[in-house]
Amino acid sequence: MQKYKDNVYFLSDNSIDLYKCVERNGIIEIAEAFLSNIENAPNTLFVFYWGKTESEELKNIKSTYRYNVLVWLGNEERLIPSELIKQSYDVIFKNHQGCVIDNKVLPFALLTPDSVNSAASMQPYIDIADRKYDVFFAGNLNKNRLPFYNCLRRKVPLIERLIEFLSRFKGGSRLFKAYYHRKDRVYDDKTILDDKYNTKIIFNHGFFSGLSPKEYTEILAQSKIVLSPRGFFTTECFRTSEAMRQGCIVITEKLPDVSYYKDIPVITINKWNEIRLVLEKLTSDKEKMKEMSLASVKYYKEKLSLEAIKRYMIKEINNRL
Repeated sequence: MQKYKDNVYFLSDNSIDLYKCVERNGIIEIAEAFLSNIENAPNTLFVFYWGKTESEELKNIKSTYRYNVLVWLGNEERLIPSELIKQSYDVIFKNHQGCVIDNKVLPFALLTPDSVNSAASMQPYIDIADRKYDVFFAGNLNKNRLPFYNCLRRKVPLIERLIEFLSRFKGGSRLFKAYYHRKDRVYDDKTILDDKYNTKIIFNHGFFSGLSPKEYTEILAQSKIVLSPRGFFTTECFRTSEAMRQGCIVITEKLPDVSYYKDIPVITINKWNEIRLVLEKLTSDKEKMKEMSLASVKYYKEKLSLEAIKRYMIKEINNRL
């Protein structure tokens, strides 16, 4: 456990590097905003926790403060806080939650890792008509994304169709890794989608194993459309926020039914085998693309940015304490 101020603590379940998470996700900015803008801040303990499970350290915190607030990050598995944790805190914010559990446990938008990372600072806005790439995706190729991966390709060998099918069953993960995790896969417009699109499609086999933050953000700024498939557990991912921040049009699967995604200006796709029809319709309407690009930037600032998340949390805490 790391003490930041007398009433602000950072801790994790040791599955991640605590220092990097604090630095990369704007947590210090949020902590300082809490201390400056929450009316009962002097009488409140603020705990920022990263973990897949409830660590013993988290469960054994003994607070002497009148109020207690927990901000829980990094739990894609959507673990519902135990009664012990709910009884210990007056307000709990939890990302990746996907829904409102009760009046005490509140979901909040993902903190984009590059929001405070100077290497990946926001690029100047480029008019969508002047961008280099029509379609962009860069990310991890896990077995959940095989259907997405194969839907983008013009031809899929029979052996790879078979692997996609067998990967759903016991032992399928080993077969998938043995075949696909040999090298990163970078595709241009001669192997993915159709000739009329200038694409940038990169599949790698591990987090932080692909483009550098700077390269990634520069390509986003030059991309018109960004594909945002689900990850291991949920359709909610950093990619959507990162792309909207740069004014890209996002095509994604259905997002969780929470307030900060209400009326979000993205295109929702039911199945990735519809992607060619969706692209055809979208790219034929240049005016709509420009409107959606500008709407993405506006929505990011109002709902998904670090500033928006701070405003949301401070308002909820002040209303409850």
